[in-house]
Amino acid sequence: MSLFWRIFSLNASGLAAAAALLLGPVTVSTPVLPAEALVVVAGLTVLLAANAGVLRFGLAPLHRLGRAMATADLLRPGARAQVAGPAETAGLITTYNAMLDRLAAERAAGAARALDAQERERRRIARELHDEVGQTLTALVETGPGGLLDGKGIGDAPEGAGISGMRERALLVGGTLTVVPAPGGGTDVRLRIPGGDAR
Repeated sequence: MSLFWRIFSLNASGLAAAAALLLGPVTVSTPVLPAEALVVVAGLTVLLAANAGVLRFGLAPLHRLGRAMATADLLRPGARAQVAGPAETAGLITTYNAMLDRLAAERAAGAARALDAQERERRRIARELHDEVGQTLTALVETGPGGLLDGKGIGDAPEGAGISGMRERALLVGGTLTVVPAPGGGTDVRLRIPGGDAR
C-alpha cells in the first residue's frame, strides 16, 4: 500500500470513529466532565500514535536514502541504496540507483576516452621523435666531403614510419600524398591540397 493510502486510511478511520461516538450515546457536557475529557484525550492519543507509527515506518526508507546520497562515491560503484518502503519511496530509490549506474557508466566511458587520447598523443610524439632522429641520422650518414649523396629511390621497399607519418599529416590538412619512383632516378614526393598549390 502506498504511503498516501496508509495515512488516508488511518485518518479516515479516526474520523469515522469520532463521528460514531458523536452519533452514539457518548456526549460531552458543558463544562466537560473528567471522564469525558479522559475519553477524548485517550482517543486523540491513539490517533496521534498511529499516525506517528505510519509516518515513521513510511519515511524510514527516505532517511536511509538521504544517508546513501550523502555518502555516495562513484569510485565504489557497488554501493547502492536498499529499495524498500511504500511504492512512492521504492520508486524514488530505484530511480536514484539507476542514476548512480548511469553516472558510473559515463565516468568509465570518459576515463576510457581520456586514456585513449593520451595513448594517441604518446604515439604521435614517439613517431615525431623517431622521424626527427631518423632524418638527422640519415643526413649524418649521407653527408660526405662532397655534400649529400640527391639515393636510389624507394624501389619496391615497403613504406616505413616516416612516410606513414607524412600521409597522416597530409590527411590533417585534407590533402593527399603520393610517393613514387622518379623517372630519372630518386623519388618523387607530391602533396596535393585542394585549392592550394599542386606541388
